[in-house]
Amino acid sequence: MHILNKLFSKVFVITIGTSNERYDYISSYLTNLNINYELRVSVNKNFFESKYHSIHSINQSEQSLSSQYASIFYENYYKNIDSFVVLEDDNMFCDDFEYKFENFFKWLPNDWDVIHLGDYNDETNIKKESVNEYVDRLYLKYTTNCMIFRSTENYKKIAEMVDKSQYQIDYVLNHFYTNNLLKCYCPTTQLSKQLSYRKGIDSIKKFESLIR
Repeated sequence: MHILNKLFSKVFVITIGTSNERYDYISSYLTNLNINYELRVSVNKNFFESKYHSIHSINQSEQSLSSQYASIFYENYYKNIDSFVVLEDDNMFCDDFEYKFENFFKWLPNDWDVIHLGDYNDETNIKKESVNEYVDRLYLKYTTNCMIFRSTENYKKIAEMVDKSQYQIDYVLNHFYTNNLLKCYCPTTQLSKQLSYRKGIDSIKKFESLIR
């Protein structure tokens, strides 16, 4: 059994559909890792319209992803699930993930609400402080490709804010971190990678397939 299944009640995988290259890759990848997961398919982005607030906009794809997160939070709140993992379909784990995660988890403070394993290398958009050699307290990070949540009483609060917000899921979570409404921690070393990338700051995000 994979360490994520051992330590947490549920593992969810969010995808955009089940008939595409990205899903074919991630389903095979997770099966090979022996990860037991429940699949959640996001609502087609064409059901949404872009929302605008001040200088920030949230496009249809971001709304689709955020709505699926909200659905997962509501589901786990009403089912009283104590902890769960959310993997997006462009996530992969670094080498020796299970060993490195187990070591990180040993040093993790007991008051954690969120574990952030998402890959985002632009340090100018990350705010964190050191806890120990293995763990940082996180206040700001703009990605969600690999997340772990605990504290059932907070699930509904997060879902409701995602529902009414004109910002995407990572902005909403950052609100909770920066206002000390959730305690979020991350490892000091990278444990996951994001397979999507942008060519230029304003370009459309592309999926970098590992199928060759």
